[in-house]
Amino acid sequence: MKTLLISAVFTAAFSIAAPAAAEDCGQVSIAEMKWASAGIAANFDKIILERGYGCSVTIVAGDTLPTFASMNEKGTPDIASEYWINSVRALLDQAVKTGRLVQGAEILADGAVEGWFIPKFIADANPDIRSVEDALRHPELFPAEDDTSKGAIYNCPADWSCHISTTNLQLNSYPVSRAFTLMTRSFATRSGPVTAYLKARKWDNATINQVLAWQDENRESNEDAAIHFLRNYENLWSKWVPADIAEKIKASL
Repeated sequence: MKTLLISAVFTAAFSIAAPAAAEDCGQVSIAEMKWASAGIAANFDKIILERGYGCSVTIVAGDTLPTFASMNEKGTPDIASEYWINSVRALLDQAVKTGRLVQGAEILADGAVEGWFIPKFIADANPDIRSVEDALRHPELFPAEDDTSKGAIYNCPADWSCHISTTNLQLNSYPVSRAFTLMTRSFATRSGPVTAYLKARKWDNATINQVLAWQDENRESNEDAAIHFLRNYENLWSKWVPADIAEKIKASL
């Protein structure tokens, strides 16, 4: 993980114990990516920033390459809460090194998991399917809508790295990726207490998968899922903010 070298004085200003001055926050824009976990993360951060730090937050539509280009070249949006870095790793390293972007927490603390998935009811009914190769030997279990004589695989969006590996059926193309929170330099330098929160806030895949399952089962929005997270995982998120900020957020739920 690349880190930005800053002075000890500046680091102290970022301390999580520092006073959370709302006037330093102001207007903030957060990219809401197209996949569910990132959408929940964006809305989670919006609630924390607005209710805890007094920011005025706007959620904007985001996607991997356009969001990186805009943050790197135009300085907007201010934050990408869950950014999967594989497709821009070299460019991101350079942007952090030159000070255009600041890397926050590794939001998916145990790695950003990618892969091919099959419905649970098919897996339960076919216990012999234990690998991608096994699934590919049974196209009849995954019929295409327009031609049921063929199997179908749902691909990633065209500008994602996994689109290439899926199109070419590259079976070993899913090592664990990494996902970080990204901030523009201008935002990070003016929003010390919020930056400290964004450098501390992270969860594991098991936690966010529980929230995603609740969201799917109840057909709720990303915002509702973020509120569910806050109401049910207080012992986790309250560690990322000062006690007074945590009390303000809890009182607002």
